Amino acid sequence: MITGYTASPDVINKLTWVILQHDSRISYIDDLKAFHFGSNYIVEVDLVLPEGIEFRESHDIGETLQLKLEKLDDVERAFVHVDYECGYKHHLTRL
Repeated sequence: MITGYTASPDVINKLTWVILQHDSRISYIDDLKAFHFGSNYIVEVDLVLPEGIEFRESHDIGETLQLKLEKLDDVERAFVHVDYECGYKHHLTRL
């Protein structure tokens, strides 16, 4: 496969199921991308967790999900970003 080519809907659905089953504190998947890296995939996921969750908890949810995704036979590398709201509006605030 050509590197960078988007994964099929079946692969995206499989990844979505794995992510949503990972932890009950996951509120939403804000974004999910999977693209070819040779015969495997690079996965990028943005999760939304409850706003008041402790940093340690959110870190552990993200890290254990990353490791779980990377154990899938067709995933080369996974990147998990954790946030407390959908989108990036709060990131645009000027300091």
